[in-house]
Amino acid sequence: MLDTNTNQPNFFRSTPFIVFLIAAAIVGLGWYSGLFESLFSSGELSENESPIASQSADTEYQSFDQIPIYSVESTELPFWFPEELIVEDGVSTFIVTRFSVRSPENEYREIVRWDSFSSMEELAAAYRTYFAQNGWTVEDEVTELAGRFLFIATRAPEGVRVDIESISSGAEVEVNYTHPIPNN
Repeated sequence: MLDTNTNQPNFFRSTPFIVFLIAAAIVGLGWYSGLFESLFSSGELSENESPIASQSADTEYQSFDQIPIYSVESTELPFWFPEELIVEDGVSTFIVTRFSVRSPENEYREIVRWDSFSSMEELAAAYRTYFAQNGWTVEDEVTELAGRFLFIATRAPEGVRVDIESISSGAEVEVNYTHPIPNN
């Protein structure tokens, strides 16, 4: 049956047919793009599926949630952070990074960062002296990075990573300190 005004079949003008075409297009595109796969799958992989093609078949996959990290500008050091790890005088403002959950090792972990007017070399020498005079064992010292020094030191049960980077006004220092949580 043709519409005499447009010379087209009447079923193209009917609303249910157009709605059907749009719904079929949406379902088809959703299926093609994998959009609906999560609605109909159990979340488990079959033997032949792999989330990462380069991984071997015997790799165990785990889901890791991001741990929220909070950074705040502060004039005070965190409670558990040893003041003596700031090896220079005159530092009054810090960027303190805190983690919302305890580490897997059940440790306090505090990261303190600040900009220094001292040079990278002066700060590296100050940390070498501090570690040697205060019972710390330097486990690793990386000096071959351009414009950067890295120290990893321990003093049972504490641990520290000091990263010193050269910047135009002196150096940026980041001290990552860990200490076990005491048993109550």
